[in-house]
This record gives sequence, structure tokens and C-alpha cells, in this order.
Amino acid sequence: MRKKSVMITLIDPQFTPVNLEQLVASAYGTTPAETRLALALLQGLSVRESAEQAGTTYQTARSQLQVVFRKLDVRSQSHLVHNLTKIFNHSS
Repeated sequence: MRKKSVMITLIDPQFTPVNLEQLVASAYGTTPAETRLALALLQGLSVRESAEQAGTTYQTARSQLQVVFRKLDVRSQSHLVHNLTKIFNHSS
């Protein structure tokens, strides 16, 4: 039986590194579009909402997400958010 788990992420709204996109791109080698998608997910948007915000299709966003997963060596959105949260905690 697979155990279900929940991850809760708390983000201090007062804390904003100078350039989040640059921080993620330099840490993981993501393109600007991949970086924006990852940060949108970190902010709690869905993939569909992220695509709409970026003016792309859902399928394009899903493809970008799969590339992000490979670059960050993760297999789920929750793991992606966890890894991004870690770099923000180390950069503060």
C-alpha cells in the first residue's frame, strides 16, 4: 500500500532575492521559459494557469515541465517545489 503524503510550503512574502529567474537559471541551467514555469509552480499556480499566464498552450507547458524535471532530476511537481525552496533558503 502506497502511503499518501502532503507537502506544505511556506514562503515569506517579504523575502525576494534580487532576481529569482537568474538564480534558478544559474543553479539548474533552465531556459527563461522553463524558469518562469518553475517559478509559477513555486508560487502555487497550476501548469494550466502557468501556460495561460505565459501565453502558451497547456501542451507546451507540459513539455517544458518535463525538461525542467530532467534538469532538476525530479519526478514530481512537489519535488520540484521542494528543490526550489531549498535553493531559496540557502541564498538568504
